[in-house]
Amino acid sequence: MPQYEVKAPSGRKLIVEAKDSSQAKRLACKKWGIKPSDYWCGVTSLKAKKVNS
Repeated sequence: MPQYEVKAPSGRKLIVEAKDSSQAKRLACKKWGIKPSDYWCGVTSLKAKKVNS
C-alpha cells in the first residue's frame, strides 16, 4: 500500500499508509482527533502527497 505524507495548515505532518490521498487525509484526521467534516482543520484543509519509499 502506498504511503502519503499528510500536512495540516498548522505545520503538523504525518505519514500514513492508504489506498489514496482522500483516505490518507481521513486517517490523519482520526489520528489527530479532528472531525473530517470540519471546514477549517478537516479534510478540506489538509494536503496529502505520495511519498516514495
